[in-house]
Amino acid sequence: KQYYKIKVYEDGIYRVSYQTLLDAGIPVNSISPQQFQVFSRGEEQYIYVEGTGSIDTVFVSGEFIEFYGEKNTGWMLDS
Repeated sequence: KQYYKIKVYEDGIYRVSYQTLLDAGIPVNSISPQQFQVFSRGEEQYIYVEGTGSIDTVFVSGEFIEFYGEKNTGWMLDS
């Protein structure tokens, strides 16, 4: 699997657009929107992907991913 990092600087809701992913070099046209996952601190996070239906297999312009992100607190150093 291929992984991409999205840096988060403040706690809050983030929206990542199709165009932002494309501009970052992520091959969104070859990834089913139902396969997107977001992980934080080793745990999969709930995400909302705009435009996904039960048979939607293509992520297209105008669609986006939303998720709640938390800033880096150095939590691994506390372990």
